[in-house]
Amino acid sequence: MASSSSVSSSVSSSVSSSSSSSSSSSSYSYSSPDFQGDHTQTVHSALHNFVSQTPRKHHYRKPKKVPTVGIFSQPFYDDDQEYQIPPNHTMIAASYVKWLEAGGATAIAIPYDASPQKVIEIVNSVDGILFPGGDSALPDTAKQVWDLLYQPAAKHDNDDDDDATTTTASFAKPLWGTCLGFEWIVKLASGNSSILESDFAASNVSLPLEEVKQMELYTSIIYDIVTELPVTMNNHHQGISPQVFRATPSLAEHWEISSTNHDLSFRNNNDESKETSSSSTVPRRLQPGGNRNSNSNNNNNNNNNNNNNNYYYNLDKDNQGGKQFVSTIEPKDPDRFPVYGVQWHPEKNAFEYATTTTTKTSGDKFPYEDIDHSAEAIALTHHTSSFFVKVLHKHMERNNNERSVEYSYPSIYSYPMQLGKKFEQIFIIPPSKDL
Repeated sequence: MASSSSVSSSVSSSVSSSSSSSSSSSSYSYSSPDFQGDHTQTVHSALHNFVSQTPRKHHYRKPKKVPTVGIFSQPFYDDDQEYQIPPNHTMIAASYVKWLEAGGATAIAIPYDASPQKVIEIVNSVDGILFPGGDSALPDTAKQVWDLLYQPAAKHDNDDDDDATTTTASFAKPLWGTCLGFEWIVKLASGNSSILESDFAASNVSLPLEEVKQMELYTSIIYDIVTELPVTMNNHHQGISPQVFRATPSLAEHWEISSTNHDLSFRNNNDESKETSSSSTVPRRLQPGGNRNSNSNNNNNNNNNNNNNNYYYNLDKDNQGGKQFVSTIEPKDPDRFPVYGVQWHPEKNAFEYATTTTTKTSGDKFPYEDIDHSAEAIALTHHTSSFFVKVLHKHMERNNNERSVEYSYPSIYSYPMQLGKKFEQIFIIPPSKDL
């Protein structure tokens, strides 16, 4: 029997040989029209490190249970009404369920209209919470979940009277907020429903992250990818500036800003396009290096993309334009307050495919959402889902893999699924009383 070292050596040489052979035969390179230059080799090295440096152990303790996450449902978009949705039903985009499943978790629904008692039952039977992206108002159910799990934990840090919070302060469960969900977190934690600004030009654009801190989420394995490539898909008009965030005690005391971004408002002065950033469905990508003018000199061999150049922008990292917004927050005390938020969409890279649509101005077809589907972007999707599930496992182990109540609600994938207008696939969730 070969020794482990010889096997490892053999595998390494095999991988190296395979990589070399593959490289010479396919000459693969990242050739997206929005990313060129010396960054390519750096990012490919980062992707290789992401795969090859993932820790591997010969012996590990398998978690006793698969984490279960409660995802909030939302009212249907007006565009979906042609599907004759039953009355009082809500929906959950399948991409959020798939994102959790990719990391090794399963999901149940938290109905938008759930009664207070139903919310308590569900919260006690899950290991974590997901506030998804979308376009709905902050529901009372989300406020109740926050008060049950996170508000006492936050107060605990500033309250000398431990007796007032011991009933729930140690039971905060991991929470992830995406886009709208991030905005819910900011509103709930600040206690200010008007704290967000609403004029950010960050609709339908993929960005590389700026001012990235290597805390828990953006480790060295993924750092080069998120800072060098436009792999974070943004689709929002609301947001919060770093200045307002840091000036709000209830936010600054519990979170670090681990990344920021600038929106596209600078383009109003530099772009000749007549379509405004607030109404255009044309995808745009922002890349490091270059200037803020439209990328008219982009050499692209694909004739179908020649007209795309007016919608791609360069960003000079040393002199960034546009309004700045917070794009990632991570908790200062992840053990007691495991709440994470991103203003962008990690699930879309792998699980939303964006049916093409025709622009009004040129007649050319574009994806209706600017989603990067490169290997690097997919790696980011899986990195974020794996990260959140690891956080779930960590907190499950602290509770000896025991929940307050074993959940009796069906998994989301057991509900009817259909095509959607804003999402590729949606699950139809029955009214809370029918669960």
